[in-house]
Amino acid sequence: MPLLKFWRSRPEVDVVDEFAGHIKLQTRRDIAQGLGEQQARARAFERFGASDSVREQCTTISHRVKARMQRTDYLEELAQHLKFTWRSLRKSRLFTVVALSTITIEVGANKAIFSVIDAVLL
Repeated sequence: MPLLKFWRSRPEVDVVDEFAGHIKLQTRRDIAQGLGEQQARARAFERFGASDSVREQCTTISHRVKARMQRTDYLEELAQHLKFTWRSLRKSRLFTVVALSTITIEVGANKAIFSVIDAVLL
């Protein structure tokens, strides 16, 4: 599980990185148009950097999208596992019959033993 945390993206960091990329790109564009580096950077910050509410909204949206994707991935993975299980059980019918019979006998035996223990001891 710790490795999974390492690979997970954090929406806050992603949004900050996205804004930083936009600021760099706008600064380069303004420098190409003839502005000085300081002026271009200040203009880019005016356009992208001062808007904390937009960053918060983007982070909130990113959290929602990430949660929705995780649920979708989980459901798709569960469906794949169920399909694989069903195909495997259909392919080896003798194993399926033996496994289901064993489980049925074990559940019945447990029920009988606990019924006796409940009646005698409890």
